[in-house]
Amino acid sequence: MPSIDNIEEELCSKFEQKFRHKPQILVRCPGRVNLIGEHIDYSGFSVLPMAIKHATYVLLRKNGTEKINFFNTDEKYESYVHDATIPWTGTTKPKWYHYFLSGWKGSQEQLRSPPNESLGLDVLLSGNVPPNAGLSSSSSVVCAALLACLAANAKLNPEKLDRSGLADVATRVERYIGVEGGGMDQAIECLASEGQALRIDFNPLLSTQVHLPKEALFAVIHSGAEYNKAASSYYNERVVECRIAAQIVAKRLVHCNWREIRTLRHLSEFLQKDFEDMIDVINRHFDEEPMSRENVLRELETTDDDLIEYSLNNNTTQKIM
Repeated sequence: MPSIDNIEEELCSKFEQKFRHKPQILVRCPGRVNLIGEHIDYSGFSVLPMAIKHATYVLLRKNGTEKINFFNTDEKYESYVHDATIPWTGTTKPKWYHYFLSGWKGSQEQLRSPPNESLGLDVLLSGNVPPNAGLSSSSSVVCAALLACLAANAKLNPEKLDRSGLADVATRVERYIGVEGGGMDQAIECLASEGQALRIDFNPLLSTQVHLPKEALFAVIHSGAEYNKAASSYYNERVVECRIAAQIVAKRLVHCNWREIRTLRHLSEFLQKDFEDMIDVINRHFDEEPMSRENVLRELETTDDDLIEYSLNNNTTQKIM
């Protein structure tokens, strides 16, 4: 793999060839692998991921227009021009530039910037994180775009921005492309350090470095199966299923306001039970037979409108159960 310096030099040259001026900002954001805690971050439980050398690169410059001009160094992704004065509210069928727009929109919300002529950008995106391979290539685009746009529009030094705050914002704005993630991907991609894994706790977001021995070797092998979690409802369905399970147990055990329960961790804290105890609780209250939507409504003693508002999300209102 070429050195990072060589990659960045080549990308700066490509940017200048494409847009006829040098980039103002260059951001590199790594992909990640997860070592401990698979698919539990969105239930509020701790995880232990690490960053990898493969990364996404975002280069941009303000162009003084009302247009965002997108160019991807991978020829299979078409160029695109976005009118920055038209409000963008997200999509459930994302193309590659929509991941950037999620980060861009997050930067505008953070800066409370009204649409104006300064929103125009020339953007080059490149990277060597294999897409749809479980290495969080999509989140790395969102994080890189958020950081680059904040740095460009607020004239901030990217190195001095609050990385934990960035991770929280990136997690929230990724929902503009239909993904209700738990925050692990964004946290490790914003907070990673060389030679360290990261224990990540949530609510609030806390990170603890875990030193990786120099002699340790991690083999990251792609099975060949590709999966885009933003292009289907499967990922969001799992998030919602876990939430509904927590809400049903809360209703059965303590007759609390189940609408306030969002995650299994929230439920465990409410019940004052540890992780092992919670496994027993779940096993006692659920069997292997799936619950229908009607069963859930009956258990929660609620309406379909209430279920949509307090339990489901945009990608699952019609598909779950």
